[in-house]
Amino acid sequence: IMLRAYIISLLLLSLLIIYCIIKTVKIDSPLSSPIRKLMISGLLALISNTVLISVQSVLIGTIAYSCFIAIIDWVIYYLCQYIIVFSEHKRYSKAFKTTVAFVLIIDNISIMLNVFFNHVFEIKPVLFLNKYSVLSPVKFSIYYDIHLLLSYIMVAFGTIVLVSKIFKSSSFYRKKYVVVFLQLAVILILDGISVMFKLPINVSIIFYVAIALVVFYYSLLYMPNKLLNNLIQLAVSNISRGFFCFDNSGRCIYANNRAWEVFGIEPDFSLAEKEYLEHLKNSEFIKSDHSTIEKIYKIKGEERHIEIENVNMRDDNNIFVGAYFSVSDITEQVLKHEQEMEEERKASKAKIDFLSKISHEIRTPVNSIMGMNEMILRESNQDEIKNYAEDIKNSAEVLISIINDILDLNKIESAKMTLVDRSYSVKTLINNIINMISMREETKKLEFITEISPDIPSVLFGDDIRVQQIIMNLLTNAVKYTPKGKVIFTITCQTFGNSVILDVKVSDTGIGIKKEDIPRLFSAFERMDEVKNHSIQGTGLGLNITNMLLKMMKSELIVESEYGVGSTFYFSLMQKIIDNTPIGDLNKEQITPQKEYSALFTSPDSHILLVDDNTINRKVFKNLLKQTLIQITDVASGQECLDLVKENHYDLIFLDHMMPEMDGIETFEAMKKLEGNKCAHTPVIMLTANAISGAKEEYINLGFNDFLSKPIIPESLESIVKKYLQ
Repeated sequence: IMLRAYIISLLLLSLLIIYCIIKTVKIDSPLSSPIRKLMISGLLALISNTVLISVQSVLIGTIAYSCFIAIIDWVIYYLCQYIIVFSEHKRYSKAFKTTVAFVLIIDNISIMLNVFFNHVFEIKPVLFLNKYSVLSPVKFSIYYDIHLLLSYIMVAFGTIVLVSKIFKSSSFYRKKYVVVFLQLAVILILDGISVMFKLPINVSIIFYVAIALVVFYYSLLYMPNKLLNNLIQLAVSNISRGFFCFDNSGRCIYANNRAWEVFGIEPDFSLAEKEYLEHLKNSEFIKSDHSTIEKIYKIKGEERHIEIENVNMRDDNNIFVGAYFSVSDITEQVLKHEQEMEEERKASKAKIDFLSKISHEIRTPVNSIMGMNEMILRESNQDEIKNYAEDIKNSAEVLISIINDILDLNKIESAKMTLVDRSYSVKTLINNIINMISMREETKKLEFITEISPDIPSVLFGDDIRVQQIIMNLLTNAVKYTPKGKVIFTITCQTFGNSVILDVKVSDTGIGIKKEDIPRLFSAFERMDEVKNHSIQGTGLGLNITNMLLKMMKSELIVESEYGVGSTFYFSLMQKIIDNTPIGDLNKEQITPQKEYSALFTSPDSHILLVDDNTINRKVFKNLLKQTLIQITDVASGQECLDLVKENHYDLIFLDHMMPEMDGIETFEAMKKLEGNKCAHTPVIMLTANAISGAKEEYINLGFNDFLSKPIIPESLESIVKKYLQ
């Protein structure tokens, strides 16, 4: 029974070793090769030992025993080879392999010769297994002594390597060398006991197999996993975010150090900590597999902003198995962001205030210049004087255009530019564009060609002011950069249901653009060939603003140009159709030319009160309305305005904004509270040089009926007066 149990245990060990060999093959590690060879040697030793204890023949038993002794040499050799690789003593590897392999071959040959001459062993039955004639050597030859010496040398070498690594390594890696050293010590002690007490020699092989299995488990499975777990623990503990992990029952199974720090609690499962975890576990966002929220907690008496990221974990069958929460204190980032936003707001306000002041300071004198110049154009009968006045008007318009471009750029960059869609007449739009551009191209004696499709619907819905601005920018540029030749303005259309796509193209025979300069066209304040074009007026903002406006309208500007030959700019714009009636044949000859000025209306019985601290501006205002025959009373301050409205009724009041002592807004507020105000229901129009983005809306919100910017456009002034007097 004992023998059978022993044989069965050896067979089971063999199967276990075969499994480990197969598994080792699949592991990609420098240790795999020596461990696999170590276990194969152990397997061969098991087989030879099984034959040894299972046969009755002395000859076969002797051969099996001799094979066992030879294989033990290789078991020790591969164990030492494993120690070399394991301890990274690579410089010994080649010399060790060569020397020991040579000695082992000689040793194995000597064992085979002894078997051949049959004088090595004296075979006798083992005492307590006499019945089964198990063989055991009791007398050794000189050859066996040599075999033992070589084995001891290899074991001693492995021991020295391990001991040196134990003393030189860090605490974590010292453990791994100590474990292997203990394995080696156990096998030596047990083998020594087996020899000293003349135990059955086949018992020794169990020790050799055991160390092979332990080496496999410890080196390829336990140590890497332990190291990986330690590294993961170290990484998770030292990441900047806190980390809580829950199982599917809601129990917290792990939390790193940072997690406790974020919530200001000690790293133990105290009641306070559990309250936080319960709050996290039961929060509404756990319903989502991945979500991030920001919450404010009061931690140690201080409000802290905590960012919480939740990720639900699921198995292959999409069943919830757990969740983790990543938490981070972002209070400093939030405060920094708020500070940056406040600084940005202040900077933006300072910029707007500056632009508003600059706009006011420039527009006020320009208003006087343009107003007086308009009176020269209206009242002078001398052609030469009118030509001078026309030049002044053109220069003033260029100056105002530059100011408007800067203000528009500011509106777009500060996201305050909005599109105001409304129904508009395509015919009127085109008529206005061609009228304005015709005056420019005629001064340069250019050929201006219009190609307007007659199929364009007559009434569309969109921001006609911005559409006109875009086309005017392109046409103005074409005229500016075309010294001679022609400018072609083309509009075609494609209808799709209730919408139409307008294809607008502006071509010229001007100076053209170099290919490398085309990408710079849309950069603010950049102009191409600035030395060559230094005499051409402009800031370089026009195309930049045009492109940004088109992007707001879900379109883009496309440029084709050949340097020295000419350029083509085109875009497509979708607009809703209000009236599908075609505009018909429309070309330059049919456009209504500008006529000499004549008042839109006359109203000699109407009374207007004008409040403005600038004497010239008051004079301009009165002269612009001279032909309407309206009676205009003008004063220079808010206090004078308050005195007059207590005594007289006025049909319309124009109130300047920037005035000393009492500005326009303060005057307006005082009028609303003034007892005996005879103009309590009179429309009040804000008259200001402040044309910054949002100014009109601000004035309307304050209660003003309307807004008129400086410099005053005569047509706009008459229109707004007519509107409120009616």
